[in-house]
Order: sequence, then C-alpha cells, then structure tokens
Amino acid sequence: MLLNITNHPSRYWSNAQLKAAEEFGSVVDLPFPQIRMDMSNEQINKLVDAYLIQILCHEDPVVLCQGEFVFTYRLIVLLKEHHIPVVACQGNLEREELQDENQNTIKQTVYRFARFLEY
Repeated sequence: MLLNITNHPSRYWSNAQLKAAEEFGSVVDLPFPQIRMDMSNEQINKLVDAYLIQILCHEDPVVLCQGEFVFTYRLIVLLKEHHIPVVACQGNLEREELQDENQNTIKQTVYRFARFLEY
C-alpha cells in the first residue's frame, strides 16, 4: 500500500503516476497537514507523532511524503527509524506561455511524472 501524504490527492494523478503506484498496491490519501507559520517546534512534533501513529496502523506501508520541509523531514526521519520505506515523486514541471484572443498572457504549468524515488 502507498500512503500518499502530499497536497496532491491521488484522484488528480496522471495515468503514468497511478500505474507506477500499482507497484505498491492500493493508494490511500492522508492529506498533508496545514503547517501554520506560528506553529512551535513542539506543535509540529506533536503533529508528526500523530501522523506516525496513523501510518503504523497500516500493514507494510510505503509512504509518499512531500510538502512543508520541516514536517516532511521530521516525519521521514521517524519513518526511516521504523524501517518504513519513504518515496518522493520525481518529474518535471513544464511551463509555457500562451496568449488568448485579447493578447493576455496565460502561464501554464504541467507536471510530468517520471517515477517514485526512495529517500
């Protein structure tokens, strides 16, 4: 099973990313927490601990964890200590600029998934 802890629910993933996720079994979305700017280290650590408890309830999970850097780092360290594999998405952001019929510039970004890469 792949636990998706990102700001990108799996229902929005590309076919390529969904196909790559099949390697891990089913995908379960655990929404990435809102990390406020005023949160203390202690508050972030409590949140990390709460996520760890949720993750440990699953049998043989692989965790996709990407988001706010401090939370992500702390959670990954704990997961690795528990010998739980953690992956990130590798891909490219492709940007293009278009002009509409009124000569307004429209900037568009497309994410092209390549693979899951273990931390």
